[in-house]
Amino acid sequence: MDVNRHPGDATKGPEDRFSGDVWLWPRIGATRNAEVRNVLFTPGSRSAWHRHPAGQVLHVTEGVGVVQSRGGEREEIRAGDTVICHPGEEHWHGAAPGTFMTHIAVTDGPTEWHEHVTDDQYAFGEALIQPGSVHLPPGENAREAVGHEQGDGGRGADGLD
Repeated sequence: MDVNRHPGDATKGPEDRFSGDVWLWPRIGATRNAEVRNVLFTPGSRSAWHRHPAGQVLHVTEGVGVVQSRGGEREEIRAGDTVICHPGEEHWHGAAPGTFMTHIAVTDGPTEWHEHVTDDQYAFGEALIQPGSVHLPPGENAREAVGHEQGDGGRGADGLD
């Protein structure tokens, strides 16, 4: 048994596999055939089309994102949602416009990468999710939400109210 307490620092996702700024944490864990990894997508960023011969599971931990299978409907995903990409299913996933999205990816076997998702293929997001449309509890704005998560009493990173 191995205990991995600090797997390392995040690295920017390679440009031939992602559009926009995507950050990959080192593998959380792996077995002979599967790997588990955290991935952070900045607003509007996304993977290229790709497939996993043995499948993939994505579990959204924060934010709002988008997924689509080749020839399928585009779907919004939110924190708490789990996406099961079936073996060989070509797909892409990323953050919605104006929002970040983080997911845990469990991948079984290798990934086969294909072409980038075009801006036209991604553009639907503006119709589904407008920047600032993520709903927060009454009386709480996004700056306060970030401040509370950072433990600074509701002040933003700049320390201002």
